[in-house]
Amino acid sequence: MLLEVKNVVKQFEKGNPVVKEASFSVGRDEIFALLGPSGCGKTTTLRLISGFEQLDSGEVYLNKNLLSSTRTHISPQKRGIGFVFQDYALFPHMSALDNVAFGLRNLPKHKRKVFAEEVLCRTGMGDFKDRSPMDGTKR
Repeated sequence: MLLEVKNVVKQFEKGNPVVKEASFSVGRDEIFALLGPSGCGKTTTLRLISGFEQLDSGEVYLNKNLLSSTRTHISPQKRGIGFVFQDYALFPHMSALDNVAFGLRNLPKHKRKVFAEEVLCRTGMGDFKDRSPMDGTKR
């Protein structure tokens, strides 16, 4: 396993966890996405994995090496993990469909949009395929 997140908890206010017992693993060559509504803890989970936040309980492993626990915290610069904030990860001049297709460089060009549309549909985003990520207008 490349990445393992085990029972991770993070709270900023006592008694109000933002991340509640999150557990998942990501294998080599897998594509993994965290999906959910605003405020559900996606960004905080990514910040915990990258080391920008310290967890309250649980463990994070990369290549079976412990990065975070209640006793261990490897600093972000020593983790070898890249972190790109969402605001800069999407191309504002492209539709949601084109943004997804852009990352599919390993597929033949004629199959990228078909696969991207399938991914958007599977994640409940199919109705937004023609929208701009910045303002919601159709492209």
